[in-house]
Amino acid sequence: MPGFPISPTETTIYNPGVQYAIDLAFSDPRLDPQNAGFQILGVNVYRSYQDPNGPYEKVNATPVQVGYYRDEHKISLIQEDVSDNFIFKGDSPNKEWIFKTQKSIVLNNVVYQQFSEGQDIIVNIDGQDIKPLKADGAKKMVWLNTYKTYDPISHISSPPILPSTTGSFVICKYYGVTNFVQTNLNRRLYYKLATYGYDVIDKVNIETPLASAPVISLEAMSEAEPVWLEAMNRNNFILEQGGERVKLFLRKWAGTECPNNSPTHKSTINDCNVCFGTGYVGGYTGPYDILLASPDESKGLELTPEGLKAAFSFETWTGPSPLISQRDFIVRKNGDRFSIGAVNLTTVNGAPLQQRFQVALLGSRDIRYSVPLKASLVTPPNSTPAAEPTQAVIESRKKVWEDLF
Repeated sequence: MPGFPISPTETTIYNPGVQYAIDLAFSDPRLDPQNAGFQILGVNVYRSYQDPNGPYEKVNATPVQVGYYRDEHKISLIQEDVSDNFIFKGDSPNKEWIFKTQKSIVLNNVVYQQFSEGQDIIVNIDGQDIKPLKADGAKKMVWLNTYKTYDPISHISSPPILPSTTGSFVICKYYGVTNFVQTNLNRRLYYKLATYGYDVIDKVNIETPLASAPVISLEAMSEAEPVWLEAMNRNNFILEQGGERVKLFLRKWAGTECPNNSPTHKSTINDCNVCFGTGYVGGYTGPYDILLASPDESKGLELTPEGLKAAFSFETWTGPSPLISQRDFIVRKNGDRFSIGAVNLTTVNGAPLQQRFQVALLGSRDIRYSVPLKASLVTPPNSTPAAEPTQAVIESRKKVWEDLF
């Protein structure tokens, strides 16, 4: 018996039909015989973006004491000091004053609305409240009003209220997203459930180590039946016998924004060595060692305005884990790097079985050749725990293997 409580053994993850929300349902850990030596106090929910290996952050404030938890956007009134967050202080081509907030701004009760007059925002400059000119909730950007204000009663135009160039105290009050749940395109959301309990022998509180908790993802909504587990095993056998070992890099779609992001173009430069064109520091997670079906396409040359260019693309497939998205890339043993196209995830009853996709050779000047090849991470296990096959399946597999050899 382990020295810690076991996480819930039966879990279900699904979208409740509400934008920016994910529901988790799980079994009662008190019913697990392995938790007999603990007084179960609840379950803690941990979430990771991009990478099933983490890092994971705790999303619930107190242990969940029912078999259900909804992870969703939380909107709160935020008061933030933005004195040092200015992108432009009248020195832009249009003489703009722009600052950024730490959280995404909710405008007109709409999350990630791009442009608004900013009526939901109050900016306080050295003790004086003003209304900003406009705001971009998705990019967390606020523009100050740099135009004169005309008073129709006194017929006097007042100059705009702006911070001092030598330094001012600027406070921004806005409604922001305090719990970010990414449910848009190319999302990668992973969860782990850790049972929290009291050890009646050692008299201490203890929870399941995250390394011992299974990974839960929205793309693996149910467990595969034994017959499909056998199909996955045979696919893996094919890859092990004739597949090619490559290194996989997963593109980041969330995280710390790159300092080289252009506030004018709202994107990063393509040759940035901080984010490698993704907009987020680090650019990619990985590498992961995976197996791909060997290519079966011809390699040629094509004439482009820049000269001759190698033209090489092929369709391939791999197992269900790790989950791959378009714009990830792989590195072959000869150093060639290939961009991944649209991914077709084959599933049965919500259980992922196989990923099929097209890859294309990257040009030698592509910034992705600058992504360093670090030590490989452990390839995460299948998101769906493998159930033990029945005796009939085991016997069937044995006969097939004997026929092969």
